[in-house]
Amino acid sequence: MVKCVACAKFMSGKDGVTCPKCSTSTHRECFGVFPVGAPINSKWRCGDCHPKMPKGRHPGTPIMQDIILPTDGADPECETVSLDAFVCILVEMRAQFESMKADLLLEFQSFKGGLQEIQSTLGELKTDQTTTKTDLTVQVCFHLENYLVDKKNTVTVSELEQTVLGLKLSLNDSEQEGLLHDLELVGLPEQRGENLSNIVPLLATNIGVTLDEREVLQKDTTLNVRPRKVVIRFSSRITRDTCLRRARECRGLTSTDLGLWRAARATVYQRVVDLIEPAAVRQGKRGMSPPPMEILLEQERSYILAQRRCLAGNSNLCRRRLNKNN
Repeated sequence: MVKCVACAKFMSGKDGVTCPKCSTSTHRECFGVFPVGAPINSKWRCGDCHPKMPKGRHPGTPIMQDIILPTDGADPECETVSLDAFVCILVEMRAQFESMKADLLLEFQSFKGGLQEIQSTLGELKTDQTTTKTDLTVQVCFHLENYLVDKKNTVTVSELEQTVLGLKLSLNDSEQEGLLHDLELVGLPEQRGENLSNIVPLLATNIGVTLDEREVLQKDTTLNVRPRKVVIRFSSRITRDTCLRRARECRGLTSTDLGLWRAARATVYQRVVDLIEPAAVRQGKRGMSPPPMEILLEQERSYILAQRRCLAGNSNLCRRRLNKNN
């Protein structure tokens, strides 16, 4: 079974014709050159091998002249009617086209209006969304600020408490350290118009210590406590220890030696002037509690009574007792 090149149908070898040049098989009817059983000329070639070979037109092939209708001898009335009908058809088609065009224009306009409405609605939604987002952001920021402020205030209060506690401890330590630089001047007679700035250097000179103005930071008098005390604060502990050591060596120093009183009343008010450590420092060193206030008041009361008796003109025995008690 071979396949025809022209019609692509299978056939037997006897029914077809084989080209001597390209060996392709074709139905005899497809070429129509050799009847069935007729011998094949050796010079014959198929159409592919000899394309310029003239081909005869088959009688059954239609011709363009047969398709065109003859116009000669046609009726003019029929031809006019046909043209009028054709014009009417064209006018109707054009009217339909215009109507369709108008309908499409309306549809497109309505579609455009709908799109514009959708666009405006989307714009409003976008604006509302932006406003809502802004409001939410403001609220979140407000709550966050309040939270941070509350937290900061809480932290600040705790920090302030810690700072106050630390300052109290520092103040206490500084006071304790300041007491290490303090000396109390006891037994100094009180007079009107006295100046401690002159008395303290005079006292230091009498005990053999030279003081500079910058070495004495503070000089205070305890007015509410009797007997009164003059508290001197030095800038250096070395100066304070030197004054204390020299004062212990000069315990016989009196107010007369300082030249604070007139000679006529020096024997009456003569008292020993001592430089001693503050009570808080002494108590810390000895581990003992301060003396009761009643004892101090009783000592001061006895001293005042003795002074009055001496001033009243009593015997010299009172004066000797006063000096002995002092």
